[in-house]
Amino acid sequence: MPQNLTDISSVTAPSGGGLLLSVDASATNVDPLLKCYGSDVVIDGPSGFDFWVGKNVTHCYFGMDAEGSSPAPLPATMGYFARGTGGQAHVLMDAWSSGASGANSLLIRRARGTPSSPSGIQSGDHLGTLGFSGATSGGSQFISANMRAVAAENFGSARGTRLSFSTVLTGASALSERMSFEGSGQAVFGNQVLLSAGAAGAGTAPLKLQSGTLNTTPENGALEFDGTHLYFTIGSTRHQLV
Repeated sequence: MPQNLTDISSVTAPSGGGLLLSVDASATNVDPLLKCYGSDVVIDGPSGFDFWVGKNVTHCYFGMDAEGSSPAPLPATMGYFARGTGGQAHVLMDAWSSGASGANSLLIRRARGTPSSPSGIQSGDHLGTLGFSGATSGGSQFISANMRAVAAENFGSARGTRLSFSTVLTGASALSERMSFEGSGQAVFGNQVLLSAGAAGAGTAPLKLQSGTLNTTPENGALEFDGTHLYFTIGSTRHQLV
């Protein structure tokens, strides 16, 4: 991939309007660095490289194609970074720092409204999704696992969120939520929880309760351990198990 703008060999307008930045034609198995169709494309950034795509862009590729041929146009709602044939398409971010800060980060941002007039996130809004897709024998792609961040309340001075994990059951085709971390701080598991067997050594038990103070008011379904006895509450009555 070009390291600076001097490595870019041409800046052209594709058919239908837009922008195309290409690397040196002598490079092997390299397609365009940036390819957009439509209008409202802006390249800016005296202190860096900024890339803006407006509402009139139909589709855009940004990245490198290790396959050596131009990919088919993607849907208007999709971007494109990298792909490879006979191997993997890798995304690598390097960072060097003398201290704890300075690590790489991937930030997904979301707002309601428009870029010129943004408005606050509302409860239930999806903040971002990381999806994993696979192809069927016919080549169709389906997202078969994802991790999604969702607003748990209207954003303001408080900005509670939940994080969910979904997969597709064996023999099925639809995504189902398996686990979530709620805005309340609770971890919720779907279906069943299977714990691996422990080992003989100390500190290897598959499930261990830390001791603590019992709830002031017994809570149905609560399992509690005060360091001496184990309790379970049912029918609003706390029962000592051992």
